[in-house]
Amino acid sequence: MNKIALISILAILTLIVGAGAFVFLSKPEPENAISTKDSTLRTQNTDQPTAQSTEEPSQTAGSYVEYSNENLTKYSNNTRLLFFHAPWCPQCRELDASIAASSIPANTTILKVDYDTSQDLRQTYGVTLQTTVVKIDAAGEKVDSFVAYDEPTFASVESALLP
Repeated sequence: MNKIALISILAILTLIVGAGAFVFLSKPEPENAISTKDSTLRTQNTDQPTAQSTEEPSQTAGSYVEYSNENLTKYSNNTRLLFFHAPWCPQCRELDASIAASSIPANTTILKVDYDTSQDLRQTYGVTLQTTVVKIDAAGEKVDSFVAYDEPTFASVESALLP
């Protein structure tokens, strides 16, 4: 009888440890953590500056960069799309990967905006759902928007917002 009890206790402990490991490993990364998933932000041409660069950007290569006031100004001569991304959103991650894998048209910059921390931008552009992409003009005014929630691909964004 003691042997059965010991085996039962070991089985229960194994299940608890396994469940704990699963929960720990499936936790989302903190917003400010740098991961390989976030390293997909780039410019189409590796000779062009990235979001961290202080060099003047090319006005021909398409680019995908983190949103900042500096980048918003730096790419003001390009067609600018604001992609409202939430790291916890599966559709956002899918759209993020699709953008990173796509060839962004020349003179187009996609700025990745943190949906959770940018309430002021969400309010300014009337964004109520993550995966929203907002096209803005040179003055920063909203021209058009598209919610890519049901079809989170760059192709759907491109057909909706880019000529």
